[in-house]
Parts: sequence; C-alpha cells; structure tokens
Amino acid sequence: EIGAVYFTLHTGKVGLVATGSGRVKIMQHPTFKPLAENFRDSALRLLEFADDQLEMGFENTNHFEGFFEEIIAALLEKTQLKLTWDIGHSFAETPEKVEQTLRFFFTHLPRVQTLHLHDRKGKSDHLPVGSGTIPWKRLGEVLQSDSNFKIIEVKDAEAIEASLAYLRKLSFES
Repeated sequence: EIGAVYFTLHTGKVGLVATGSGRVKIMQHPTFKPLAENFRDSALRLLEFADDQLEMGFENTNHFEGFFEEIIAALLEKTQLKLTWDIGHSFAETPEKVEQTLRFFFTHLPRVQTLHLHDRKGKSDHLPVGSGTIPWKRLGEVLQSDSNFKIIEVKDAEAIEASLAYLRKLSFES
C-alpha cells in the first residue's frame, strides 16, 4: 500500500523474556526445530500475501544455518523469494561459518536482489568499504553485477564517500 517494490526481512535470532526475572535469553535458532517450522509457515504466508505485488528477500544476520538454511534453500527453489546479502555481516563469524555463508550466497547468486556493503574489523562493523578485513576482490563477481541493488551501510556521509572511492578504484583483475 505504500508503493514499496521490495521488502527485506531479517531472520535473526529469537529473544525470549523470562516473566519471573525479566531477563532476555537469546535462543540459537538452528537447534529448535518447531521454531524453524513456524518460520517456514510464516514465510510461505508472507510470500503468498505479497503475491506479485511485492518482492521479498531474507537478509542474513551473520549467516543462515541449520534448519533455517535448509528452509530458505527450499523456499528459493519453490517460490519467488529473493535474498538480501549483507556482506559485512557474512564475515562476523568463525572462518568455517564464513565459508558456509559464502557458499550459500554464491550458490543462490541469481536470487540475490540486494547487497548491503560495509566493512568490518573484529567486532566493529558498518565501517567504510575497504577499511577493514573483508576480502572485497574475492567478491568481484557480485560487486560488478548489474542484476542487484547495492546499498552502502555505513555511519556517515564521509564513510559513504570513502566507500565509493574504494569501490571505484577496486580492480578485479588477478
């Protein structure tokens, strides 16, 4: 109704509040199958509701894993679901999980509609592109593609300018 053509959803983690203490516990979603099944059912209802009026994409909050990765892969095969790839968040985990995330996105590259670009160094993220530890040259195929929309997610105008300057000078030749 507001004229949007693309909607990004974070799959994220689940926060549960203990009513007695008021403390929040974060549940690691890959181990909780009923939650994954609810996620699948909700995703299918949302995709049905969007029904050619709006494209929907799931964004990685760090990475997809366990039941969630399986469900998203199945939805990509059976529906018009798209992906929003937050490259900076892809590199927030262990080297094994980073490789798993890269494999997932490169496998489903034709479904990547939007890229969120920012760098990271350790736990600091949303840094200007090129100022952290992300191997941007490895992502040349993705960055050069005209088939996805790129959004620089940094903290201020100066960081946007620095990111654009880095991306303009980046060479993808070996």
